[in-house]
Amino acid sequence: ASGMFPWNIILDPGIGFAKTAPQSIACLRETRRFAECNASQVTRGRHALLLGPSRKSFIGKLLADPDASSSRRLWGTAAACCSAVHGGANILRVHDAAEMRDVKIVADAVVRGFSWELDLSPEDC
Repeated sequence: ASGMFPWNIILDPGIGFAKTAPQSIACLRETRRFAECNASQVTRGRHALLLGPSRKSFIGKLLADPDASSSRRLWGTAAACCSAVHGGANILRVHDAAEMRDVKIVADAVVRGFSWELDLSPEDC
């Protein structure tokens, strides 16, 4: 768009919005493809990729848990966030920010080889 810097644009495939549970799961599974499209010649990776799997109904359906506020959905959200980071997501939209911050720190260290809190290199492990 004219007048907008590319780095001010965030790509969001919209997990859970107008999607069935299988479609949301497929969207999460294919996060890498969204990241690869973002790295294309057109955008050159200048857009952040956001996923918001927090407490979504697809997690409740997988866990047979209709209560969106239950702790079981917290663990399901943690797993979905790890998958999103592994797929290349830069931003996670979540309800339980403190808990998912910890999940993202560990996922970043494992998947991307760095930690926000520690100066760790693979040789340190």
